[in-house]
Amino acid sequence: MPEKERYSDTIPDTLDLAERGELALHGMCNTVDPDNEALMFFEVHFCHRPPMMRHRGGDWDCTPKFAEAIPQMRCMCGIDKYTDIEAQMLDYLVSCISPDDGLLYIIYDPKRPWHADQHGHAYAVEPEDVGTIVGSATLMLALLTRRALECTDRWDPVLSGLARSIQRVAIEKDDYAYYPDGGFGSAFSYPRSGWRKTDEPGDEHEGGEGSVVAYHGGQIRALSRWAACSGDEQALDFAGKLARFVMKPKFWGGFSKPPSDNGREHGHVDSHFHARAIALRGLLEYGIVANDAFVCDFVRCSYEYMKSFGIPEIGYIPTFMGAEATAEHMGGATNPILMEGCFLGDLVALTIKLSEAGYSDYWEDADRVIRNHLVESQIVDRELLERIVEHAPEHGPEVQAGGIPGQDYLGDDVVERALGIFWAGIQADGVHGHWIMQCCTANGCRGLYMAWDAITRCDDGHAQINLFLNRAAPWLDIHSYLPYEGKVVIRNKTAKRISVRIPPWVNRCRLECFLNGDAISPPTVSHYIDLEGVGPGDVIELRFPIVEQIVTRTAYTGTAEETVCTIRMRGNTVMEMSPQNESPNVYPYYRREFMQGDVAPLKTVTRYVAPVIPRW
Repeated sequence: MPEKERYSDTIPDTLDLAERGELALHGMCNTVDPDNEALMFFEVHFCHRPPMMRHRGGDWDCTPKFAEAIPQMRCMCGIDKYTDIEAQMLDYLVSCISPDDGLLYIIYDPKRPWHADQHGHAYAVEPEDVGTIVGSATLMLALLTRRALECTDRWDPVLSGLARSIQRVAIEKDDYAYYPDGGFGSAFSYPRSGWRKTDEPGDEHEGGEGSVVAYHGGQIRALSRWAACSGDEQALDFAGKLARFVMKPKFWGGFSKPPSDNGREHGHVDSHFHARAIALRGLLEYGIVANDAFVCDFVRCSYEYMKSFGIPEIGYIPTFMGAEATAEHMGGATNPILMEGCFLGDLVALTIKLSEAGYSDYWEDADRVIRNHLVESQIVDRELLERIVEHAPEHGPEVQAGGIPGQDYLGDDVVERALGIFWAGIQADGVHGHWIMQCCTANGCRGLYMAWDAITRCDDGHAQINLFLNRAAPWLDIHSYLPYEGKVVIRNKTAKRISVRIPPWVNRCRLECFLNGDAISPPTVSHYIDLEGVGPGDVIELRFPIVEQIVTRTAYTGTAEETVCTIRMRGNTVMEMSPQNESPNVYPYYRREFMQGDVAPLKTVTRYVAPVIPRW
């Protein structure tokens, strides 16, 4: 592996995703359980005193997400802490792959009787191992990350075996394939003794999450990525069969049906947007790898439909579009419409992948999600968290009595351990209910990585800058003074050509560009300015007026009176939002008083440059 690079630098004290990655690494590695094979505590509760972490069946499906996100965070920040936890986690997950059939199993253990429940959607829990098909696909994604980081093919036999096992347990019919909801363990899981029923799902709203397609999307994505890097045509062919099943019109259709009812053909949805987005991310990966423009366009249309329900300027789009679903997922939250933290990672992935694949330009959508609701949803404020706990009621007698031994961890150090994880039930102005599902942490962390990775790319000496965010890359460094100043400084290292995307809110007529202090007028290609003939050590500086505006937007809540938000923005950054909920039981968003100046503060940091940057 190439040598790691570190150096001291003075940079603007503005949003730095590498710092967020370090905090996320802390949060993930301190909310897993070394006494239970480094499986995550799937739930983290701040709605009672003392705060609590709890194991659930979701530990197994979602811990492989941590196994992918942890090395991604290391790529961002370069921190070597928690390697023992990371190794324990991966070793145990790999040990749960059956040598007989190659599937990842949730191993029954009497000390973990919660092994096959699934938070609010528990089926009968029986003393039998459960093959997690979703977890198998997620573990493939984690191993693909390690395959890239280690620059080795040592994981290929495991990846190939997982790919074959995912296909082996599916039900293949005509030109498509599906997984039945067996009614045992977590949804759409495979008992070691075999399927108990193989009925084809007839409606999208079946299964544990009230979604069928959610339990197929991860497999499509993992198989497509594996095929792309290995040339495994069988894996890609099977991903196509799953994709054809997922795109069946019976699983799609919006809330209001047009006369032609053709919303079913364009990915319109009527429930649980994150569950749908799992499928969309799989379909998009397949469409890109298989060069299937029809599939990619289906994803684009579905994203456009979902985004119309929220406030895309800040990255807030409600996830649960019905009171029943919300109450079931969010522990009885009083507000019936919430955004699930998982969806933030989905939005980053969909907007970036669609943009890079050429199906539209969603870089502004991505920038708005990243600068606003994504980073606001990461728990960074210890004082606010302690205030919430202080005002929470004490636990009921059933928890105080101990419950199932080993399932719950109660302690005052939960606040410290949880810093860096992500909220689950989100509204436009903050978090009103304080029960966290760690799937949201995993998706939020992976969203940070996807955003950080996409800031700049480089191919054969041609660097592309897509987002005005701080980043140290092997080919150049970016210093962003936003939102304080309209100023971006690019320090070139190895690039021979640099293309810089100019956000549409920047007035092109007032954009100034300097190369090593001299004013230049680079040519424009679409939304990018193009600088050719640059050399090592060259410094490019962009200057432009900051645009500030106030917008009013309605946060859909499903209540009689919708919440109207007044939002003050500089560029794509929310500076202030009103009304602000001052309740001590609320974790408020957009307390950004520290951003109000017009000169960016500076800080000296140690910058880390990852030698290998795995794709996702």
